[in-house]
Order: sequence, then C-alpha cells, then structure tokens
Amino acid sequence: MSFWSKIVLCLAVLSLLVGGGILLSQIISGPPPPAEVAIAGALHDAQDAARNRDLGGVMELVSDDFKSGDWNKPKLRLYLARELRNSRGTNYDVHVNAPKILPSPTGAPDERMVVTQASVFWADTGDNIWGSNPITLVMREETRRKWLIFTEPRWRVISVAEMNLPGSNNLEPE
Repeated sequence: MSFWSKIVLCLAVLSLLVGGGILLSQIISGPPPPAEVAIAGALHDAQDAARNRDLGGVMELVSDDFKSGDWNKPKLRLYLARELRNSRGTNYDVHVNAPKILPSPTGAPDERMVVTQASVFWADTGDNIWGSNPITLVMREETRRKWLIFTEPRWRVISVAEMNLPGSNNLEPE
C-alpha cells in the first residue's frame, strides 16, 4: 500500500468516526421536546440574551418572515441595536413570564399563539423601564443549523399583536 493510499484511508476512517459521533449524539439527544417546552425555552434564551446585551441572541427568537404592522425583522433589529447602544452603562434586568400557549389563530399545526409578559426594569430599584403588559405573539416552528450539516427545530416569533415599543417613532440612523 502506497504512502498516499494510507493517508487517504486514514482520512476516510477519521471522517467516518467524526460523522458517526455526530450522528450518535443526534440519536442520543432524542426527539424534539413538546411545543410548550420548546417555546418556553426559546423565550428564556431570548431573556438571557437581552440580559447580556446580545442582539444576535435576541434576534434568534425572531423569524426572517416576521411582520407586524409596519415592523419587519430588519426594522426591529435596528430598533433593538439602537436601544442596546443607548443603554450602555445602565444596570437593568429583564424578565419574561411563563407563557400561556394556545393553538394557532389560523389552525396551522406548526404555529402557536403565545401570551406572556416581558419587563425591563432597573436592577437596583426594581422600577419599571418598559413592559409588564401582556404581549400576544404568534410563533412558528422553524429549523436552524446545528453543527453545520444538521438542523434542529426552533420556535420563532412571526408576528406580535399591537407592537408598542418606546421611542420607536424615529428609526432613522443617528
């Protein structure tokens, strides 16, 4: 067996081992959780991202198809980026209440209507900065990449009833 044949064989075996390990971890992780658990997890992940001022983590909750009145995903990203920039040095906390999950208003099996409350408040005093009113979301099960080649289900917001964000009237770049 030539030197190059041995190299190719080693690479093939290594590829099989890595692929087998990834596939095995997919099998071990089991079936996806029920919608209620996955939705609560997605909201919790967004809450943690907001606490950490992680715009990408917050936007992970929002579908590319998001539409709510005049709002779309790029406009929402612009708004949140501005608010996070303006909040530098502010000691705030974020809390999202446990959601009430209802069937889709359109009857779609991969959608749910989610009613929750989200609040942003001063960490030192607990005084309200924004939120505490109920929010009605429509969420849809989509997929996202995992380990470059696999996908996994992820629940994302596709619309919000009555979006009312402070300071959102002027979204022109400063």
